[in-house]
Amino acid sequence: MTTEAVRATEVFQQDGVRQALGQYINSERFSGGTLSRDTRLAYCGDLAQFEKFCQNHDILPMNALTQQDIGDWLKEMKEEKGYARATIDRKRSSLSGFLDWAQTEGLIRPDFTISLPKSEPVGKKHRPILSAEQVDSLISKAKNLRDASLILIALTTGASVKEIVNLNVEDILRTGDGNIAIRFKGIVKRVQSRTLEVDKKAGSKIAEYIGKSGLKPKDPLFKGRKGHRWLIRQGFNFMLNGYAPKIGMQNLNPRMLRNTFIANFAGTARQLDAILGKREPEPARSTYFPRRLLKI
Repeated sequence: MTTEAVRATEVFQQDGVRQALGQYINSERFSGGTLSRDTRLAYCGDLAQFEKFCQNHDILPMNALTQQDIGDWLKEMKEEKGYARATIDRKRSSLSGFLDWAQTEGLIRPDFTISLPKSEPVGKKHRPILSAEQVDSLISKAKNLRDASLILIALTTGASVKEIVNLNVEDILRTGDGNIAIRFKGIVKRVQSRTLEVDKKAGSKIAEYIGKSGLKPKDPLFKGRKGHRWLIRQGFNFMLNGYAPKIGMQNLNPRMLRNTFIANFAGTARQLDAILGKREPEPARSTYFPRRLLKI
C-alpha cells in the first residue's frame, strides 16, 4: 500500500461516501496508474475536501449523491474558496476519476457522469494545460536529445519561450551535487535574471545532449536553421506541433508547457513569482528549485 493511500485510509473510515473514497484510493486503478506520487497526493487532498463537503451537507451514502451536489461543490470552490481555474479543473479531474471508478464498482448508476455539470470559466479564459499522462507521453516520444531537452526545460522551469531559445551552453551550470541548474539572464521585459535547478532526471538528459552534441560554452544551446544563430520561437512551436497528434492533441505550443508548470506548481504565489522571474530574488538565495505537483 502506498504512503498516500495509508494516510487517505485514516481519513476515510466510515460507510458511504467516505468509505467509497477510501476504497478508491487503495485501489489498483488509483495507486497503480500512471499518475505520479505527487499528483496522487494532490488528488487525495482534493477528494478529502470533497468528502468534507459531503459530510457538511449530510450526503453520507453514495446513492444520495446527485449531479447537483457535484455542481454545488465546484461552485463553492469557485465562489467561496476562490481557487484558480486550473486548480478547479484539477479538482474536477480528481473527482471524475473517483466517479468513473464508482460506476465500474456499481456504487452509482451507469449514466451518472454523463450529465455532470461542466466547469465554468473563472474570471478569464481557460489556459490549456497537459495532463500527467500527456506529459509522460510527450517526454517519452521525443525523437532526439535536443527535442527532449527543450521539452524538459520548459516543463521543469516554466521559463518563457524567448528565455529558453536564447540560452547558451555556458548558461547550463553544474551544482555541488553534480546536478544541473539553468541560468536565465532576464532578457524578457519585466523578468528578472535567476538560476533554477532542475531535477536529476531532466538534468541528466540535458547534460547528455550537451555532451553528445559537441557544443562549446559560447554556442547557443539550441542552434537555429536557415541562417539563424539561435533557435527561433517559431521553430520551437513547429517542433512541438509535430508531437501534438502523438499525444492526442490538436495543438501544442511552448505556452502550454509553461501553463502546465504553473498549474502544477506546489509552492506559494510568491515563490512562483520568483521562479518565473517576476520578483527580485531574495538576497540569501541565488538558486531556486522549482517545486511541482506533477512529477517530470
